Amino acid sequence: MRAKLVIFDMDGVLVLSKQAYLAAFRKELAPYGIRYAERMLDEYVANPKNVNAHWAVVQQALPEGKKGDAKKVAGRVERFLTKNWERYCTSPKGTAGAIERLKNAGVKVAVATHANEGFALKALDYYGLKGFDLVVTRESGFSEKSAALGFVMRKLKAKPSETVYVGDVMADVLVAKRAGCGFAGFVGGFNTRKQLESAGAKKVATTMHSLASALLQSPAQRRR
Repeated sequence: MRAKLVIFDMDGVLVLSKQAYLAAFRKELAPYGIRYAERMLDEYVANPKNVNAHWAVVQQALPEGKKGDAKKVAGRVERFLTKNWERYCTSPKGTAGAIERLKNAGVKVAVATHANEGFALKALDYYGLKGFDLVVTRESGFSEKSAALGFVMRKLKAKPSETVYVGDVMADVLVAKRAGCGFAGFVGGFNTRKQLESAGAKKVATTMHSLASALLQSPAQRRR
């Protein structure tokens, strides 16, 4: 049986936002004398145990004695992203077509993201990404992404065995395992294919066309 429900992460999958995050961290950490480099973000997301949250990234970068400023700085990062995302972000080629292809095949599609609702809905609309059965954002109140996935599955009446979560970082593999559903990786700029596979991803796509094809396969085909 192929997937009946596909839940997409937004950052790094539907919206390629790495450059926006880099610009935000660089700007807001500069007053602390920190020259935030891409290498620093890559090293952070390369650890699947690291918390996938703005304040956690900022806290690790801040010097001792200033780590208490993490949530305040993260708030400024959030405001920068909300104001400047169109300048730095893109969406993978063929994303709208891949979503339409899944919908036409009878697959339910949803989004689960830690991004705020205003940014998430605006970005999805901007890139013409429509037809989602449910969009769960930060305002939904789920601190753990696996809990958000569980909520989506219950709301859309899909079993974990019928669901695939699409993420772009190694921590997402663990999220899917906690939720009990399948996982498909997408190389969207934060983690490489090799990193995703090392975390246990059985299927990793580099294009939206190949991702949709994999999601429309049966579980037996996906394991090959």
